[in-house]
Amino acid sequence: MPIEYAMTVGKLQDLLSKHPADTNLVVYWEEGNPDQCFGIDGISMDTGTPSRDSSGKARFKVERDGPATRLCINISPES
Repeated sequence: MPIEYAMTVGKLQDLLSKHPADTNLVVYWEEGNPDQCFGIDGISMDTGTPSRDSSGKARFKVERDGPATRLCINISPES
């Protein structure tokens, strides 16, 4: 059974299109420090193997011969 994720590129585009194009975008992790934001460094189309860990959290191992392709958003902590 393939691993499914809730967000697609189309859904993200639709959600973002409702906001002004010059709005700064940050990412926060709901389970981490709520005061810490992450900046977006770039995006890439990667091939790999999706899976879930023992707690059900999604994982994606990038590997050239993987069965799936995903658009990955690269982030880093903002200082």
